[in-house]
Amino acid sequence: MLDLDNIAAHPLSPSSARHVIEAENLLILAANPGDEELFCGDLIAWCCARGRPPFVMVLADGQEAAPGCSPEQCNDRANRRANDMLAALALLGLPPARVLLAGLACGKVPRKGPVFAAAVRAVRLVMWARDCNAILAPWPGLDRPDSEATSLIAAQVAIETGVAQLEYAAPKT
Repeated sequence: MLDLDNIAAHPLSPSSARHVIEAENLLILAANPGDEELFCGDLIAWCCARGRPPFVMVLADGQEAAPGCSPEQCNDRANRRANDMLAALALLGLPPARVLLAGLACGKVPRKGPVFAAAVRAVRLVMWARDCNAILAPWPGLDRPDSEATSLIAAQVAIETGVAQLEYAAPKT
């Protein structure tokens, strides 16, 4: 049975959230590589097992600059994170063709302005191209800047398209 304790649907009730997840084609929007399996791994596996694999879009590249990290080392880190993410998603049953890495710089997911508008258009295009009619994104209270910006992008997409918007938070321990 799917545990929806870390999924919230606004303005939907928990039972409506279950209906959306069961009946709609889902886009999972993540801020950084690894967020999707950390926060939504059980949901991804459940959807894949039911024959309705979600589409996963990751906005930032995961290339976090560390002190003393050369550009090559940062690129290597981002490539490793992307490869690890694809491997983890494959273990959950999600094929690589159902994943898109947008490649925004880590820490630079936009909150407003022209780049924000472009990100919203890009997510809308992916939703249209992949026939997604519900979006699952980070809960804005995760206290992570890229996650908060990703949540704003998802909210704007939901407003502009009328699709159901759900939010994920950290799993309860």
